Amino acid sequence: MRLQGLKIGAGMTWEGPAAGTFVDPNTFATDTSTIRSPAYVIFDAMTSYETTFGRHKASFQVNVKNLFNRQYYTDAFMYVPPWGYVTYGAPRSIVASVKVDI
Repeated sequence: MRLQGLKIGAGMTWEGPAAGTFVDPNTFATDTSTIRSPAYVIFDAMTSYETTFGRHKASFQVNVKNLFNRQYYTDAFMYVPPWGYVTYGAPRSIVASVKVDI
């Protein structure tokens, strides 16, 4: 197999712990020091291959976001303990593409 035209890449996103929002049910005052969303690391990867078919160039690419399908929170909100919510980050996603120059 010809490896010329093959590209491989990876990336990492780190997000430190972030303050969540706590709302006091009696005064409706907010406090961001009470709860925190934990830190997380997300890995992404891509691979592509470029080749020619006669006079036409073609490329094939696959991108994977959240490679290890890590569950993480991007936000946290609490009203009356233990009721509240968290916003989940995006699960693993895979996108494949084909491009042909004619």
